[in-house]
Amino acid sequence: MDSDHPPPRDSVRLGPDLVLARPESAFAERLMTACEPPGFPPGGVVIRSDPAYLFLRRNPPEDEVHQGGAITTIWDRDQVIQTAVALSRLIWPNGVWPRYAARVEREDDGSRERITPPDGGVGYRAYVANTSLRRWLDRAQAEQLAGLLARYREIRGRLPDDGRIRSALFWGEYAAQTYYVEIRLTHVVTALEALLNTDSRLATPQFALRLPRLAEELGFGVSRTFTNEIYGARSKTAHGRRTPLGAATRQARQLARAEEILRAALRKAIEDDSFRTACETPEGVGARWGALPPPQPCGGGASS
Repeated sequence: MDSDHPPPRDSVRLGPDLVLARPESAFAERLMTACEPPGFPPGGVVIRSDPAYLFLRRNPPEDEVHQGGAITTIWDRDQVIQTAVALSRLIWPNGVWPRYAARVEREDDGSRERITPPDGGVGYRAYVANTSLRRWLDRAQAEQLAGLLARYREIRGRLPDDGRIRSALFWGEYAAQTYYVEIRLTHVVTALEALLNTDSRLATPQFALRLPRLAEELGFGVSRTFTNEIYGARSKTAHGRRTPLGAATRQARQLARAEEILRAALRKAIEDDSFRTACETPEGVGARWGALPPPQPCGGGASS
């Protein structure tokens, strides 16, 4: 564990009913036991380490849904925890995923406890592109996350469901759940396109023009070669090999840099009103990161 940046020792309040907390070892063991399949024969020795922290929501809404006469358990049905986890990656790239997701019911005096995982578990996990980095938030970053979540709650209602920023957030989190470099890079480029591209007929020139300018604004320097290569990689995904994260390849390094740019852009879109306004319309994008020249009329003449 990185001794210079340990996980928070004390709880950090992330919202009205959400905290990031380090669990007691005994509770962590009960939670992990409840969430992991027992195998057969049961009772085998399992070696586990305590999680760095938990995203803990107090008094969540009911998670049972009646569908076709059956009762289904939907964990985090309003996605408060999953949103916090996704936005935590904008603060620091981390591989947190709900492996040990459950609803915990406990008497006030602690005399009874029930830990219920969701039906079928939660069907995804997450990965970090730069595998040399620590995979958790430290105290300062957890406090930054609290501020980012507060800001997101303020603006969330003003973000169209099919809008550019929500689309980029979706593809960015989808990329975090992808293990292979080539496929993950495609999702990251799609997220950047959601922010930058405004005309489907001129996709490549827009991306080539605007990504370097966006990166410069965010404090990153990228070349035209970098931009062309990551954009061109999209069309090669179906025809090339699949490289796992952590490989020492040029494309893996490009992926790590592209993710840095995307994370910074999404965070700024949440925190900065003028940046978010620019992202939301084609006119704003063109004014801030470059407008393409108008299309030239086709040649030819008319005869009578």
